[in-house]
Parts: sequence; C-alpha cells; structure tokens
Amino acid sequence: MSVNLTAAFAHAADLLDPPPPDTFDRLGYTPTARQAEFHAIPIYDDDGPWDVLLGGAMGGGKSTSLLYDALAKADQHPGIEVWYVRNTFPDLKREVVGQLERIRFAADIGGRWNGGDFVLRLPRGSLIRFLHADGASIRGECQYLLVDERTFIRPEVIDLLATRIRSGDASIPVVGIRSGTNPGGIGHGRIREAFIDPAPLGRKRTPMLDADKQPIRAEDGRVRERYFLPSLAKDNPHLNRGYSAVFADMDPAVRAAYRDGDWSVFGGMRFTSVRSVVRSAGDLDLPMGGVRRGVGIDWGSDSPFAAVWGVILHEQLVVYRELYERWLTPEQQAQKILDFESYEERRPGRSMTRWLDPACWSRDAGKPLGKPIEPDGPVDGSIAAKYRQTGVHVERAWNPRVPGWVFIDSLLQPFPDGRPRLVISDACPMLIRSLSNAPRSKRDPEDVDEGYDDDHSADAFRYLATGLMRRGGARPGHASHRGPQVPAMTGGLAKAGL
Repeated sequence: MSVNLTAAFAHAADLLDPPPPDTFDRLGYTPTARQAEFHAIPIYDDDGPWDVLLGGAMGGGKSTSLLYDALAKADQHPGIEVWYVRNTFPDLKREVVGQLERIRFAADIGGRWNGGDFVLRLPRGSLIRFLHADGASIRGECQYLLVDERTFIRPEVIDLLATRIRSGDASIPVVGIRSGTNPGGIGHGRIREAFIDPAPLGRKRTPMLDADKQPIRAEDGRVRERYFLPSLAKDNPHLNRGYSAVFADMDPAVRAAYRDGDWSVFGGMRFTSVRSVVRSAGDLDLPMGGVRRGVGIDWGSDSPFAAVWGVILHEQLVVYRELYERWLTPEQQAQKILDFESYEERRPGRSMTRWLDPACWSRDAGKPLGKPIEPDGPVDGSIAAKYRQTGVHVERAWNPRVPGWVFIDSLLQPFPDGRPRLVISDACPMLIRSLSNAPRSKRDPEDVDEGYDDDHSADAFRYLATGLMRRGGARPGHASHRGPQVPAMTGGLAKAGL
C-alpha cells in the first residue's frame, strides 16, 4: 500500500498546530460580494498579481476590505509581517485605529495591541504595523504592504516602502501590495496610468513595465502584474438609503470622481480642459520661416529632464515636439536637443530661443563654481554654462509659479470666435499627461501642488509659453520685463503681470 508522505506530514502538523477556523467568522465580518472577490485574489507567492488596486467611488467599503484582509493574512500565515499605511497620523488614528477599537483590537483572534508603537500582534508570531506616510519607516521588511487612500500619498513613498517587501523564510509567503483609493489627489496620474489605462473595466491582469516600457521580471523570471478591481457605492448594500444624494450639489468633476469612480477627471484638477486643445500631429502644418519658435527646458538628472518646442502661428501657441528622459548629464541633454531639431528650424536668421530654469544659472550638483561668464549670464561651471558650451544657447526663464499657471489658464480659454489660443500636438504625450494630472494646491488654489512629482513637462511648458509671449522680449528679472503678453480675459490675469 502506497502512502502519501506529504499529506501524512501535513495531517500530523495540523494535529499539533491546527489551522484556525475562518478568520472572518471569528471577527463577525460578513464581506459583500465585491469584498469577497477582493479577499479571494491569490497572493503573489501563489501566482497572484504583485500589486492590486481596489478603487473607484466613495462608499464601496475599500478601507474595511483592506483592514480585514490584513487581519486575515496575519491570522492565517504564521510569522508574517504586514504594514498598513495611511497618509497622515490623524487619518490613521481616526479611521483605522478607530475601526480596530470597535472590534476590540481583534481580540477574538487573539490580537494584542501596542498603542505606543501602533503594532497589533497575533498568535503564532504575526504582526501588523500601522504607519502614516510622513513617518513611515523603511527599516526592516514586510511580506504584505497595504496602502489606504493611495492617491493621497506621494508615489515615491510607496516606491520606497515597496522595496522592503521580501521574505527570508520559505515558510512565510510574500503577499505583495494591496491598495484602496478614490480618483484625485497627488498620485492620481500615476495610478491612472498604471492601473486604469491598461484595463479601464478592471478584472484583468496587466504587466508592470519599467521606464523603457519593458515587462518587469522577478528573479524567477515571472512578470510582475497589476490588477484593478473596481469598487462603487452600489456594491455596498450596508450604506444608508439616499447616500448618493450627498453628491448632488458638488462640482461636476468632484461628483464624477467620488460618486461614479470616474478616473478621467478628479476633484482638484488644476487644468480641466487640456485634452480639448490636443490635435493630431498629422493635422499640423508648421512653416519653417516667418514665425517665432522657442523651447522650454526643465533640467533634471535623477528626476527627468523635459523639453517642449512651440511656435507662434496666427496668434496661436502651437506645441509640436517634446523630449523627456532621465539620467542624462547637462551636456547630454543639450546634445539631445540639438539632435531633435532640424537645421531649418535653427538656421541663421530664424527665431529660436530656448528658456531654461533660472536655478541652472548657479546650480551644478554641489561642484565648485566660477564667476559669471558674461554680465547677468550663467556662472562658469553651472548647468546653463554647460548647455551653452555644448551649442545650446539658453536664456533665463521667467519662473514665478502662480503667475505662470494663471497664464496657462488664459491660454486654455479660446478666442472670442471659438478658435483655440493653444494647440498641443498628440506627439507630446508627456506634456498632456503632466498638465492633465496636475493637482491643485490646497494652500493656494491657483498653484499646482508642490509635491506633484510629474510636473517636469508642465514646468518646461510654462517656461516656453511665458518666454514666447512675454512683452518686449526683455530678460526675465530685468526691470523692463513685464511678464507674458496675451489679450486680457479675466481679472485673475493680473497675477501674470498683465
């Protein structure tokens, strides 16, 4: 008679340390159909997706799903360490710890709460650390990372925390990342590009791509995948009747995001009509001569550098080309710009001005700097000087943030006859994304949130637009410089120096 030794050993282990009854039953939690679907997604070590998003409208039960999934994984996998992250400490304490208090800190599954460290320990060596983004530690390791309200946390914080997901013990599996969020916030653009654009209807595993758009593979050769599970208020039968009425008087963009889970718009968008000015590159007929051209450049090294080209044509600003790369020296960036331009664009006698961030006139990654190479010019050894030495003559850009954004608002408004003041070629997808996803600052509603990490192309465009249309061509910062010129349209344009 043959004996299945594996099954025999498993049965013996269960007798010594039997698996617990269903975690949710002991906690008194009955998931909705959508929550049950979320809990059933396989963990990464069982061939599941690496990064899962439960997202959409308010009221779908996302936060509850995340918390109970954390409790279930900690209860069912001995020794696992789970990190649960919220944006701020008040959110963490009010929303998450408050819910834990209501279930007696999971005492029904043996939970022991340490309020000093915000750690919940469970039998058999598992624990859940509750963290907030501003104070999240990246020491140690975890096997399961949960992020609640992910779009309101800076993406680089999530990137750093994700580097700590690993297991040095074969008996402790890696679950991966699980998040819940609504449209909007500083991370909206990154989330929409990563999860929503590849699978707008969700329920489809899509490959994670690197900066070169190649699939990201783990050490074992597996392609890491993302998974988007939509969540709407109608999926939650526990909501009070008439809940949707609270959205009736909201701004339409806010209502579309929060009530309907619409990722194409979100409350707090700084620029709401960018896609209305996008045109096919094939429809643009741009003459070489008799027009004024320019390039706006936002320098970057570890962060991307961006350049955008534009031309004034029949009183319109037409943006027709872009560059967007990282890890290039100033000399390499300048050479890239030269390589992208044709001789006809910049031959003698034709107007082509390039505007670079004013900080580049003195900044050079901490290296010693010399004296100005000309009156009011860049310091010898600076980034601007290196651009010039490579053959790209740059001018100091006009850089007041809020007046620059207000000026872009004016460009997004059509002429009285309905003709657009601004046209952006669809050959500039990074600029379209950068402007479309820019969140409004909470401190100044006319500014872009300073924590927005995808502003490089938007900044380059701001330098281009204000440079090409400024009055009199005076140097920015010079006493005669009066800011950009455009027909006055609203009183708010006074902030642009008009």
